[in-house]
Amino acid sequence: MKSKRIFKLGSTMFLIFFYVVLLFSLLSMLEKVSYLWWPESGLAAFFGPFDPIYSMFTIQFNEHPTLYQDSGFISLALLCDVMMGVFGGLFCWYMHRLLKNIFLDSLFTYKNVGVLFKLGIVSIVPGSAFVLLDNLLAQKALALLTITNATMTFTDVTYLESISSGVVLLFISLALKQAVHAVEENKQTI
Repeated sequence: MKSKRIFKLGSTMFLIFFYVVLLFSLLSMLEKVSYLWWPESGLAAFFGPFDPIYSMFTIQFNEHPTLYQDSGFISLALLCDVMMGVFGGLFCWYMHRLLKNIFLDSLFTYKNVGVLFKLGIVSIVPGSAFVLLDNLLAQKALALLTITNATMTFTDVTYLESISSGVVLLFISLALKQAVHAVEENKQTI
């Protein structure tokens, strides 16, 4: 009985996370759009100077770099925010559905096979796209740094993590499909 409550609580939490991710994504996209299309507007001034967020580190420039005023860089940051919103929103939504299905019915349903399969696709496509775009933003910003007495190369393959986790979720969905099929056959023979 306690596990049912945990699944219900988890389902509710992921639904709340879905709406929070949706809100933050829309605000972040509005910020980038204001810098891109209305840089002199009050909306852009409300958000302050453009300072992108990188997922792996923080860069504090002494002077605002000209790269941060380039429309191509801002467009890339907007696309990165879109991919982050799509990935985060879909991940939270499908986790909500998976936990809700487990709470209401069981893990061994064909609905959960589809949800796990979609989670795998979400991890592979928008998840890896977000990581690749974020790495591209970081590479462009790191190229502006002046490093003395050393050379720095930024090679990041963290997108492989989202691809491999997506593949694992696809395999789990296929295994769950076999288990659901066995459970359904067992129900029909009894």
